[in-house]
Amino acid sequence: MIISKEYTLKSDKLTKRYYAIGIADTHFGKIINSRLITELKEFILKSEKKIDFILVSGDIMDAKYYLNDKVFNLVKSIFDDLSLLSKAPVLMSLGNHDLDFCNSKNYEMIIKRFMNLKNNSNLIPLNDNDFKYDDFDIFGTTLPRESYLSKNLFGENGIILNDKLKKAITNKKLYNINLVHDPLSVYYSYLSNNENTNKFDLFFSGHLHGGYLRKKTLMNNSVKYGYVEYFRNFKTFIKVPFVSGKHTLSNTELIVNEGFRRYNALIPSNIYTTPFISAIDFVPKRKALI
Repeated sequence: MIISKEYTLKSDKLTKRYYAIGIADTHFGKIINSRLITELKEFILKSEKKIDFILVSGDIMDAKYYLNDKVFNLVKSIFDDLSLLSKAPVLMSLGNHDLDFCNSKNYEMIIKRFMNLKNNSNLIPLNDNDFKYDDFDIFGTTLPRESYLSKNLFGENGIILNDKLKKAITNKKLYNINLVHDPLSVYYSYLSNNENTNKFDLFFSGHLHGGYLRKKTLMNNSVKYGYVEYFRNFKTFIKVPFVSGKHTLSNTELIVNEGFRRYNALIPSNIYTTPFISAIDFVPKRKALI
């Protein structure tokens, strides 16, 4: 059964109430779990609130499946269905798995196919660009795959993100959202120069699956404290912040989705796991004039 985590965000930039749902880490590929898709559709159909837009923050599918027509078209049809059921645009950004193991030629092809998701549909792919919707300006920032593999992982994504945020042109009258797959990049960008992160009212991320481990002996601590094994040597485990939930960074909010496919590395990623949805109420601070 889907777990929905509810959030309320208030801003004087909003002229009325809005409601959005957000997911990350669908990891679609050779096996696509129909039960997960059915539950998500049922969640949308049963929603008592009108869904204004849907956010998808990266790791939509593994890179090679962008080049597989059968899988790519099936994934496109899934998101098209979600858009039709909700009668809302679906805004999507890229994660590390979307770009995994790409040579330069395949990288260009994947970006092209990702951007073509918008053809004849209400899907809005965001690759270092933005989309304006009512009171919102929604950005999608792509971090290069190489930075996720760097020995300086924590800081390098933050440096790259901070540079991109510095160049981003935002409208102070609009509520600015940025879809960035890696929440730690937001944190380290904030530490580097919070003027750049504070250009945005909300960052929406995923990537860390609520905390996960490869060693069974540390499993309980993973769930309780949010450990993530990053260096892949089966020895080094780092306790990191921001694996889930809502966090305030000065004038900026960061919401981290626990993952539509929230699996632990001990569990095969193609079996059924509990999907998480972030349900976000956007509320005006002052009474809207109608």
